[in-house]
Amino acid sequence: MGKIIFILAALISVSTANAAPQPDKKQNIETVTYEVNLNCEKCKARLEKHIPFEKGVKDMEVDVAGKKVTVSFDSRKNTADGIAGAIEKLGYTVVVTDRE
Repeated sequence: MGKIIFILAALISVSTANAAPQPDKKQNIETVTYEVNLNCEKCKARLEKHIPFEKGVKDMEVDVAGKKVTVSFDSRKNTADGIAGAIEKLGYTVVVTDRE
């Protein structure tokens, strides 16, 4: 009987430990808009192929007509300059225009 009570007590403590609030992951999401010298849909496809695999990237939108790229990323894993550098490595010029 004592073993059963011990096991139940252990299960209850483990389940309440797992129920502890997790840190809000959205706190560390930064969204940056870059002005990029995009010319065509191939440019868009190239960026969409490579940039999502950069560390921390959560979302990306490419506006060819507006020559803008908006990237949301985990600021614990990357920086606005790091993302800009990744875009530059693909052969584009980049200017940060907006940070949220």
